[in-house]
Amino acid sequence: MTAAEAAAVAGLAASDQAGMPVFQPRLGAVLVLCALRRGDLVAATDGLRRLEESVPAGHAHPCAVELRLIAGQVVLAGDGPAAAIAEIRATAEDPALRTRLLLEAPTATAWCVRTAIAAGDPALAELLASAAEDLAAANPGHGSVAAAAVHGRALLKQDVAALTELEAGCSDPWTKASLAEDIGSMHLETDRRQAVVALHRALSGYDGVEAELDSARVRRTLGRLGVRRRRPAPGRRDDHEREPRPRTGWGSLTGAEQEVARLVADGLTNRQVARELFVSPHTVGFHLRQIYRKLAIGSRVDLARIAP
Repeated sequence: MTAAEAAAVAGLAASDQAGMPVFQPRLGAVLVLCALRRGDLVAATDGLRRLEESVPAGHAHPCAVELRLIAGQVVLAGDGPAAAIAEIRATAEDPALRTRLLLEAPTATAWCVRTAIAAGDPALAELLASAAEDLAAANPGHGSVAAAAVHGRALLKQDVAALTELEAGCSDPWTKASLAEDIGSMHLETDRRQAVVALHRALSGYDGVEAELDSARVRRTLGRLGVRRRRPAPGRRDDHEREPRPRTGWGSLTGAEQEVARLVADGLTNRQVARELFVSPHTVGFHLRQIYRKLAIGSRVDLARIAP
């Protein structure tokens, strides 16, 4: 994730220097997706707004359909599946635009079908899955298109065997983690042990590519199953090597408190922090009271001033 972000920033700088803005929307899209995967909804939303301002209205621009897909993904993280589907519905229901939508990325089909199912719109999910299968039939030499179609249909049919086969043959780390999460989700109501095993695979995969938003979602699901697995801190030592936590100062904060503190220091409201971390606003408020006490401060302004 960090490498992709750095490459996009370098590309934007080179584009500015060369006076060639044609590549800027796609590079900007990379930055929005990196911010989203990192769990920074503020940066993702701001980047999306700038993208929308730079791309002319309508579907003629080469990035117009990609922009709707990205907008749906950002909205999903903040407002849920129904709002996300509202962002892409007009595109998904237009035959020509639907083809462009599903070809924007190898993971577009699965995301669209999964989100339509979650939004309670099985008809749209079926439409998207069928369109992906038509694309695969028309392009038999493209393995990624075929895999996307299988993934979409497997989500509709709750076909764990098909997803397991896709996961075994998948080489892309994020897609592989996504498949494992889908497998875990399908086992939630029927086989808790298998669900936990698959979700742990998903979590390891997301952690490996720094997809913190996705990791947080999987941790939330594991938590509902009674399994607690915190994100490993950089350079974390084994229990017997750790020094006692200080009583005051930044080092006294727990990992969860530090996450809340950084987000609040960045200007997020309690509700926005709750959405970022997949916890309740009540939990955020509790952490914030502990943060204020440990840091001997009394306001968000004080926190923004001293946060590292």
